[in-house]
Amino acid sequence: MRFLDRRVGESPIFVGRSSEFVRLATALDDALENRGRLVMLAGEPGIGKTRIMEHLASRAEAQGASVLWGWSYEEEGAPPYWPWMQLIRAYIQGKAPDRLISDFGPGASDVAALVPELRQALPDLEPSPPLEPEQARFRLFESITTFLKNAARTQPLMLVLDDLHWADGPSLLLLQFLARVMADSSLLVVGAYRNMELSREHPLSKTIAQVSRQPFCNFELLSGLSRQETGSFIEAFTGFTPAQDQVGSIYSHTEGNPFFLSQVITLLSNRKTLSPDSMEIPQRIEIPPGVRGIIGQRLNGLSPQTAELLTIAAIWGREFDYRQLGILDTGLTAEKLLETIDEGLAARLIEELPGGRDRYRFTHSLIQQVLVEDLSASRRMRLHLRAAEALASLYGPNVEAHASELAHHFAEGDPALATGKQAHYSLMAGEQTLASNAYEEALRLFVRGLAAKEGQSMDAESSALLFGLGKAQAATHQRREAVTSLTRAFDYYADSGDVGRAVAVAEYPMTPGVGRVRLTPLVSRALQLLPPATPEAGRLLARHGWCLSTETGDFQGARQSLDQAMAISQKTGDLELELQALGTAAQLDLYTLRLEDCKAKSFRASEVARIVGDLKAETMAHISGWSAMGGLGEYDRCIEQMAAGLGLAERLRDRTLLVTTLWQNSMLSLDPGRHSARLFSDRGLELASSDALLLGSRALLEHQAGFSVEGEAYLDRLVDVMVSSAPGPTFEYLIPAFIIPMASLPHYREPRPARNGPASCRDCSGVSFFCATHGDVGQRRIGPAGPSTRR
Repeated sequence: MRFLDRRVGESPIFVGRSSEFVRLATALDDALENRGRLVMLAGEPGIGKTRIMEHLASRAEAQGASVLWGWSYEEEGAPPYWPWMQLIRAYIQGKAPDRLISDFGPGASDVAALVPELRQALPDLEPSPPLEPEQARFRLFESITTFLKNAARTQPLMLVLDDLHWADGPSLLLLQFLARVMADSSLLVVGAYRNMELSREHPLSKTIAQVSRQPFCNFELLSGLSRQETGSFIEAFTGFTPAQDQVGSIYSHTEGNPFFLSQVITLLSNRKTLSPDSMEIPQRIEIPPGVRGIIGQRLNGLSPQTAELLTIAAIWGREFDYRQLGILDTGLTAEKLLETIDEGLAARLIEELPGGRDRYRFTHSLIQQVLVEDLSASRRMRLHLRAAEALASLYGPNVEAHASELAHHFAEGDPALATGKQAHYSLMAGEQTLASNAYEEALRLFVRGLAAKEGQSMDAESSALLFGLGKAQAATHQRREAVTSLTRAFDYYADSGDVGRAVAVAEYPMTPGVGRVRLTPLVSRALQLLPPATPEAGRLLARHGWCLSTETGDFQGARQSLDQAMAISQKTGDLELELQALGTAAQLDLYTLRLEDCKAKSFRASEVARIVGDLKAETMAHISGWSAMGGLGEYDRCIEQMAAGLGLAERLRDRTLLVTTLWQNSMLSLDPGRHSARLFSDRGLELASSDALLLGSRALLEHQAGFSVEGEAYLDRLVDVMVSSAPGPTFEYLIPAFIIPMASLPHYREPRPARNGPASCRDCSGVSFFCATHGDVGQRRIGPAGPSTRR
């Protein structure tokens, strides 16, 4: 079916498209039966993607589903996750607090950080514990997808994501995440995009490649109407049967594109050329060959005031409101402003948005696009600058909440007149975007802010932009670039005497790594800025010990730094500092096989973590304690540590810690008699299907159980992970080098009866497995090359 622009009352008119709609309706029926479906709808601009989704939405509502819409924004300025924010906001409206608590569950606080309206509805939400960037985003994605699946249990949900070709990168990553977990839900997700705008490098192309692997994902490519359908379209639109030469002429110029058709029919009808009394198209009427010409001729029929007003409105984007027009100096009175809006509505160039509140949008993005592109560069920049200044005045003390929007308009404005403003709002927006776990967008904002200051001497604002850029680069795995940016920011703060900010840069919790890109020099320099025996110095000493042990293998130096940090914590009574030093010292003891010391420090760290309420540190303490007791053969206490660690990781919802504790629990026994080992392994692989530890231990488990075919399959997956990863030294190279020889031994090849205790408590190979797979020391010792063949 085809959804036309014209509506009779509230009922859209449709022509054709029956086969496509049947497939869409089938996907809806599947979702209603708790078989989640994802449909990607592609086509050129104006082909009818939005309209057919509206018709499907009407059918979904008639069958008892709730429909939520989200649009991507073509221009910059919208916050990250904008289409998802619209969906969630629409759902929240009118819901009782008890219902929201049930639907959002433990992830309510994470979603509230993205959608403030949720916190307004649930003001007593406790903030979620902080996590490292990658884990924080995983927790956010899990919270949103869990909410959607919970909500769909009460009432099936149809989610519409329009204009995905304009979606920000984080929004597309969230769509990929949802696609992996929605199979057993009453969710129908329909995404629409312009396929001709996608290059191989376009972010949406990567998303399409990912979601297409899911068996419940369908693709629909919409093409133009046939000549016969074009005639039916004209008849439905005008109310009379056109002559065949009229149909042929219109079809040849529009190729059956419904939006182009509606524009041509409206243009010809306004000129009285297409009517029951005029059954031919006079030769002097030339239909423009492109949509730009068609839209241009329609705009030419407006009064000068209305044409000017719509041009100004187009600067705001496809959607705008009366207030935005009112704050600009349009030279129109309030009454005249309303009259011009009414003229635009009557011409069907704009339409009111549902819900009232004087909000409007262009009936098609192409209209807004033509208006903007027809502006000269100079006028476009000046209009953006006017918009930015007007918004800054309008928002007043709340301007920070709209930093992305202001950063966009100042960036598009005249650089000579927007001096300082672009960098200022890019910095503000970048920090907000980082807090939303939209690291790719934050990266773009910080880069743009620094570009605005190009050629200027380094100052505090430039350093703040560099600090933000370093954090965004670290979160997007650009380690070398992150260290460079952080070091440049540190240099400025240190040289200008701003010790507090310099130390903050050195304390940024970027994980120390292996290789030549090291944090140790930065931390060492920061230590020289602080007086000794202070809590600030203690925190840096604990971090220094971590860096030395991980990056350089200087275990003696690491112990000295950690001992100093511990002494400061005991002198000052700083439990958080003690916890930081204990956690790192326990890991160091584990690396160097001082297992009794590791166990003692882990127990103390667990105790302190409970006192200060640090879930992550408590989980890490249980992980270290488990490793130490496993190596010492203390089976019963090892069981306790594993269970406690998993429970804490589940509360924290940190994927890395969840995967680690699930692996530990799967290592409870590598014997075939323990079914729970497979259950824990399966849970871990659901979260991280390419995790080398899980794949390696599962291969051993299957071989020991006598399932050599399954064991070989897991070994193949393990090697595939290694081959597809960057050259070592990494876990992806260490684990195959360790596991493949172990799996080849008769000790693991022959099925054995179940025995008590984890493998690590029974044999030396298990102890070696612990030590080799815990920490970067094992990674560092494998060397840079790795195997040259698959096995």
